[in-house]
Amino acid sequence: MPLAQANYDVDETAGSVSVTVNRSSSSAGQVSVGYATVDNTAMSGSDYVSSSGTLTLQNGETSKSLNISIDDDAKAVNTLRWS
Repeated sequence: MPLAQANYDVDETAGSVSVTVNRSSSSAGQVSVGYATVDNTAMSGSDYVSSSGTLTLQNGETSKSLNISIDDDAKAVNTLRWS
């Protein structure tokens, strides 16, 4: 299942970022997908809280979002990116 956006840019002071997964086929039936955060310009442990798990879309659902917690560290970084 693809992400709604290829990259997610977020201000470090935002507190969290919502990442949306879209179902690319029929909305019939339940479907699950594993996910995990991966560093880009944002680094786990200093910029955000790493996250992994399984996202499940129920019968009829076409998208679902999950939230990633953002850490506002002392470094001067304006925008963080995940992909």
